[in-house]
Amino acid sequence: MSITRATLKTVQEVLCELDTEKLIGTYRWHFPIGYEEHPELLDMTVREIQERVKQGLRLFVERLRTLKVVAPEEGKKGLLFAHRIMKNGRHDRAFELVFMDELLRDGVKCQHYAYEFTEQEVILGFRVANTSLTQCYIYELVADVMHKASFFGFSQEALPTELEKIKQSCEESQESATKGIPFEEALDELGRRYGFFPDWESDDERELHQEVMRAKLAYSMHSREKELAAILTALQKGPAE
Repeated sequence: MSITRATLKTVQEVLCELDTEKLIGTYRWHFPIGYEEHPELLDMTVREIQERVKQGLRLFVERLRTLKVVAPEEGKKGLLFAHRIMKNGRHDRAFELVFMDELLRDGVKCQHYAYEFTEQEVILGFRVANTSLTQCYIYELVADVMHKASFFGFSQEALPTELEKIKQSCEESQESATKGIPFEEALDELGRRYGFFPDWESDDERELHQEVMRAKLAYSMHSREKELAAILTALQKGPAE
């Protein structure tokens, strides 16, 4: 299936079309809750925990479906798409964000971006590619979006605090940039203090390992560029509405 400017739906539009329970099931499969991170759940039964999680996700989905979308800034029209990667010895999929103007300018080599720190109102305005591969994994893609959009809470309540922490961390890193120690010395210190001694590969093992990694990267980049080429062909017919 090819895309045209009229078929590039927003994340919110796609979200409104998907089956809620199937989407929640997809989310829970790919992003299971870590009970140990939530002490308030430890005295509950598995059934009670599952129902609480599902109810929370239902409310989150409804929030995203009704939140007022913020129009993208000029030159920042986001586009989400799927491509294949190698993982655990078999093909898997990854989901990326690119900006349409950069794709049109730089082609399939354009940069991709993380968006965990982006406001949900902006994320919901990202467009979703209508290529066959992306549509095949549309529930997984939207579940991935939900996960990233809730990285700091379902209403992003922790986002301002985390942004301030990053700002402070950057300032501290700049101040202490000259106080670091060489990597080898740091490993020696870890060994002396904690008995941590890394398991280094031999030269022949490292060479084969690097060959495998290059093949995995080549597979991923081939799929990525193939999908972006299809998207680019459609976008060149006219800007997305």
